[in-house]
Amino acid sequence: MLLAEKVRLPKEVQVMTIERWNPFRDLERVQNWFNRWQDDDFFDGRFWPARFELPVDVVETEKGYELKASAPGYKPEEIQVEVKDNLVTIRGEMKEQEKEEKKDNYIYRERKSGSFFRQVRLPYAVDDTKVEANLTDGVLKLELPKTTEPATTRIPVKNSH
Repeated sequence: MLLAEKVRLPKEVQVMTIERWNPFRDLERVQNWFNRWQDDDFFDGRFWPARFELPVDVVETEKGYELKASAPGYKPEEIQVEVKDNLVTIRGEMKEQEKEEKKDNYIYRERKSGSFFRQVRLPYAVDDTKVEANLTDGVLKLELPKTTEPATTRIPVKNSH
């Protein structure tokens, strides 16, 4: 007969289990809490500046590359494009369109201002003097012609004797 069978404990007594302390378990709990906090709908960029990654499509054409990026709501003067060798850098910043006033009783406030920064490395260098950028209906389109200059120059090795 077991000791637990002999002794009858009142229903009010709570049984506790003893576990070995694991410091990593506490760290995991903190990490999980932080991850849930970041994923929460409440965490929507009010504490840090709103920033998003610009989605892009890059297609190789006969003449070079065509890059399309979704930038709805941005004006051409709010977007900067830089090209150096085979690296395309696109930056944008949208200022808040309207100032929120205390008298407005917003039910939803989802339209935000913010910025983006995106770099795309292409397989080959492009001719930066012939790059064209157009913004139409919220789609940024870049025409990036390949350079006709060789990317590398072979240097012949001479015998010095």
